[in-house]
Amino acid sequence: MKKLQHIHILVKGHINKPEVLNLMELQKWLIDAVEEQGLEPITTPTVVYVDDEGNEGPTGSVNIKTSHMAFHIWDQQGIIQADLYTCGPLNVQLFLNTFSTLDPVRLEYLVIDRAEGFKIVQAGVVDTDKKYDEFDLLGIDFLQAHSI
Repeated sequence: MKKLQHIHILVKGHINKPEVLNLMELQKWLIDAVEEQGLEPITTPTVVYVDDEGNEGPTGSVNIKTSHMAFHIWDQQGIIQADLYTCGPLNVQLFLNTFSTLDPVRLEYLVIDRAEGFKIVQAGVVDTDKKYDEFDLLGIDFLQAHSI
């Protein structure tokens, strides 16, 4: 029997172009993000615009065979929060590259192994203004982004 992994990545991004993609393009962005990981969507992505005061922006998700990806963009603040949970492998750098379309200034991320409890296995910051791509949050060297 194949051993399942239980990897969850959470991302908060400060972005320059929160409105660069329309709702249909964000649906494609979701599909591309999961398919680039070798994951298989099992539903059509849902993306809608939320116009609640203080929470304005697109929100969306897609179910995959091994779980889901979801996001919300606060277009007035230029912030995106997203997560991808999978029972398969995850390439962190490839996932972070998914956000390049939105012209990120800073991406903060946390990777959790949920196989047996909650174990933080990687965390960091990609700060494009300062031209460095790691930040040591836990006393662990994160210079090498790799598949988990």
